[in-house]
Amino acid sequence: MPIFGRRQLQRMLNELGPWLTRDKTKDLLKRLENVAPDQALPAEYELGLTWGVSKIATLQIDRLMGTRTPDIYSPDLLTSGPLVADVAALNDVSLSGAGVMRSEERRVGKECRSR
Repeated sequence: MPIFGRRQLQRMLNELGPWLTRDKTKDLLKRLENVAPDQALPAEYELGLTWGVSKIATLQIDRLMGTRTPDIYSPDLLTSGPLVADVAALNDVSLSGAGVMRSEERRVGKECRSR
């Protein structure tokens, strides 16, 4: 079951155009159009979060950081320092530290509400 309607997905893709490379756009579209929820839902979350950050802070998508390229980088979203985020699937077994993740979620939410 999709999170966003088709028009909202298209609007977010269109508005993220200046930040998206051709390869990133193809990757997102491929995953968004996938019938498997474990592909489509994480792509919707990634798109939604990236779009949200672009509305309130400086955004870099897939910024090269050593050998990794996190989905979202923002040097000024958080007052305490840069935000580096990789959007993971809901059922990603490699995701650990649920307590730490919840704490960070609350911190990001608090920062966003204070703007």
